[in-house]
Amino acid sequence: MPDVQSSLRWKTIAFPTEHGGWGFLFEPILLGLLVAFSGGGLLLGLMTVAAFLARHPLKLYLKQRRRHPAARRVRVAGIFALSYLGTALGAGVGVMAVGGFDPLLPFVLLSPFLLIYWFYDQQQ
Repeated sequence: MPDVQSSLRWKTIAFPTEHGGWGFLFEPILLGLLVAFSGGGLLLGLMTVAAFLARHPLKLYLKQRRRHPAARRVRVAGIFALSYLGTALGAGVGVMAVGGFDPLLPFVLLSPFLLIYWFYDQQQ
């Protein structure tokens, strides 16, 4: 009998399969960095990419931890979610250190809508 634990495909946990989302994410970041490169812009792009990547493993972790709390897939999803969220937080602190709070203001203003989206996304 094959060992199910060793055949865990971490790419399906670590990266979302939303093909259109990747374009919507990277096009504005790359265009902004090409037009006006800055350290703060690079950190803001890193923060945004890390937050985008955190959504999928965090969703997997929150949905599957109730059903299978000891499963390896759940632990790996939690590790990826924490690492992505830590990267986003660290980059956000770096943005504030370089450019102050102003570059993060759009994210703060959109946070209620993001929370509503997150709530409905968890219902699926």
